[in-house]
Amino acid sequence: MSVEFAQLSVVQTAGMDAQLKATGYTAAKLFNDSKAQAKTTQDIPGIGDSAYWFGNLEQEPAGVHVLKGDVELNVSATLKDKQATLEAEKKLAAIVAGRLP
Repeated sequence: MSVEFAQLSVVQTAGMDAQLKATGYTAAKLFNDSKAQAKTTQDIPGIGDSAYWFGNLEQEPAGVHVLKGDVELNVSATLKDKQATLEAEKKLAAIVAGRLP
């Protein structure tokens, strides 16, 4: 049985806890820290200010991460085919990023 779903996570610097912001943490830092910790990434041009895909097609993809302004978003999906999963994640990320100011 295959499970198909999509998940969106959005973090905005302005919405972060005051104590967290006081340490200098921002959506951009979250984006950059997540990318630095990932073993395998692939930059994705044309989405937000910066975007990358985390994962590989031999294992389960781990989602598309996007930075646009002071917003970091992560789109994860699971479809029957791993290439289709990646394409769906990119498409959803582009749609969401395109609606952000």
